[in-house]
Amino acid sequence: MNDEGELTREIVGGLSVPSRRDDFVARVRGNFAASERREVQRWKRRSYVLLAITLASLATTGALVAAPAATSGVVDFTVTCPSELRGDRTVFNLGANPTGPADVQNGQVVKPPPGFHAPLSLEVATADTIPVLTFSGGAGGYQLDRRRCTPTKHKLALTHKGLAAEGTYRQGEYLDFGTRCVGVGRVIFRARIESDDATGVPVHAQVLVIRFKTNRPLMYVDWTPTVVHGWSLKSCEKWQFLS
Repeated sequence: MNDEGELTREIVGGLSVPSRRDDFVARVRGNFAASERREVQRWKRRSYVLLAITLASLATTGALVAAPAATSGVVDFTVTCPSELRGDRTVFNLGANPTGPADVQNGQVVKPPPGFHAPLSLEVATADTIPVLTFSGGAGGYQLDRRRCTPTKHKLALTHKGLAAEGTYRQGEYLDFGTRCVGVGRVIFRARIESDDATGVPVHAQVLVIRFKTNRPLMYVDWTPTVVHGWSLKSCEKWQFLS
């Protein structure tokens, strides 16, 4: 009888039974991994449909200028927007950053992990903090505030004529173009954005901003993922749009 009891104790003692704490940690880790996978999937879905939604919305309002069939990856539109107050002055902004080419693998853009976003490549804003046009060279599509900016039939040539050169900014220099013009009231800007047909990621953009009242040019930028050229009116000021 004693021998049987001793054998039973040895068998039971040799069993490996996970503690409640170990089981709890395993469940937490499993839930976290599942949540992370769901977030990655949501990020991908939002990125893939952004371009299609934006283009459809713009076409509905007439803000989208139809491009020739040979350049189906190009959108070209001209809109007018009010300059909002920053303190006691109206301010309009333009900034661009050479964020580098998109990370593309197997024909698809690699998305940032949860909690991270593709870096901002270009922004048209007002009052320093209100974006009206933005896009990233690391994600498909662009965003335009159609409530604040409305289509106009003005014809603008995409040129820096009449503006002073602000510099050339290259990928890896950790510098970006940014300028702000104050006291300008309403403005008109034209944006031409060329995107990769397969991914919808912008690869080249030109933006010209002029004063609505006088048609005087204020700011112009020529953006690519690796090089940015910027110009502005001499009376405009430097602006750190990524700060």
